[in-house]
Amino acid sequence: MSQQNRRDDLDEMLLPKGIQKEIEDDIKLREPRKKEPKKTAPAKKRPKVSKKDQKTMFIAIGVGVGVFIVLLVMLLVMGNMGANPSDGRSDRPYTEQVTMAEPDPDKTSFYNAGNVPELSNEGVKGLLKQAYYTVDGDLAVVLNLSNGTASEQQVVRINATVFNDSHETVAQQTIDRFDPACYVGALSHGEVYFVIDRQNVVLRNDPLSKLGVTLEIASIPTDGSQPDGPKGNGPVVGDGPKDIAEGRSYYENLGNLPEMSEEGVKASVIRARYTNDGSLAVTLSLSNGTPDKQQVSKVEFHLMNGNGDVIADYTFDSFETPCQIDSKGFSEMELMVDAGYVQRQDDPLSTLSYTISVSAGPLA
Repeated sequence: MSQQNRRDDLDEMLLPKGIQKEIEDDIKLREPRKKEPKKTAPAKKRPKVSKKDQKTMFIAIGVGVGVFIVLLVMLLVMGNMGANPSDGRSDRPYTEQVTMAEPDPDKTSFYNAGNVPELSNEGVKGLLKQAYYTVDGDLAVVLNLSNGTASEQQVVRINATVFNDSHETVAQQTIDRFDPACYVGALSHGEVYFVIDRQNVVLRNDPLSKLGVTLEIASIPTDGSQPDGPKGNGPVVGDGPKDIAEGRSYYENLGNLPEMSEEGVKASVIRARYTNDGSLAVTLSLSNGTPDKQQVSKVEFHLMNGNGDVIADYTFDSFETPCQIDSKGFSEMELMVDAGYVQRQDDPLSTLSYTISVSAGPLA
């Protein structure tokens, strides 16, 4: 027996049994009690769903999703119909359907929303609503339009001359492309927006404070009915004998304006094109520097090419539509030289020279 064992035996021998039991009990009380594991309730089993109930549930979910998709599509279609019609027609102003060119922030502009043309049974009429220079040097134009006919009209061409309060031409151009297409309802009003290209802007720094406009508007009924006839609008591209021949070169110089002279009405050629039957369609720009409004009574017309060869020579002394020019103003006139009086029907019309004599008198 080792010495340590002997000491333990000695201690045991020295302590009374009662005291030793109390010490042992005290040691047991200080020992941590072991936690008994919590009893958990057994997991509940999910009720079995029959195949019939599963099928009914899937059908209900499918119907709900289908109804939601249909409603969503209807909302989108209705929104598109009101905001972006595919044919360009809408109750909203025309200018809301196009992206207008950015105005030059350093220049002033013209705006007159109340400049609305009266309804006329002659067709589509227009007045200037807005004009401003763009950052690219073009002239952006908005016209108020009216249609006094019984049929909706589609505008196919606008010949526009914008002038200031000094009767100086600011810009002039013929527009025959509209995006989107321009429609004016029967017996109603509308708007059209277009841009006159920089090269056709004569005055590039006009204040645009007071402006006027000379317009020749060509339109066609959208219901397929025949128009009442062109009133000064000139020939259009088509299959008829007097329609402009496609694929042929032509002459156009819209900035070729005549001088403003107190002697009377002056004229210059701004456009010349062959028609399908060999006739020659000519557009004249006219100026009136007199203090009275003038009406043209006769035009003596002599046209040559750059080599001096005669293309056409003719005198006009009767006009289906009278041509009138305001005092200190400009106007345009369409002439048709019949094929029998056109001496050269194959000229490229690239360079032209001419002599034009205009007889006119003041209106009573």
